[in-house]
Amino acid sequence: LKKVFVNKTIDSQWIIKRFELDIPDRILDKLSKDTKAPEKLRLIKKAEIFLAAKYNAPPPNEHGAVISGGIEKLREQDSVLFSYLPTKIFEYK
Repeated sequence: LKKVFVNKTIDSQWIIKRFELDIPDRILDKLSKDTKAPEKLRLIKKAEIFLAAKYNAPPPNEHGAVISGGIEKLREQDSVLFSYLPTKIFEYK
């Protein structure tokens, strides 16, 4: 759980998962022959993906116990897809 602080107060909490993927040889072969693909993309052997979900910790119940937290749905303007390479993909929303 990654906590984001603003003025020494927790502003938000995030569950972050990192994945590292090996690019299969058949894909590397196709990329190396694609003259329209950026050079950086044609030469990669691994891809790294991070996924993040905003975590909302529930307040304690009347007995002071915290049941379980949940993933908070982001507002559309806060739902952002970042890419190392330039992209204009909007279908993920």
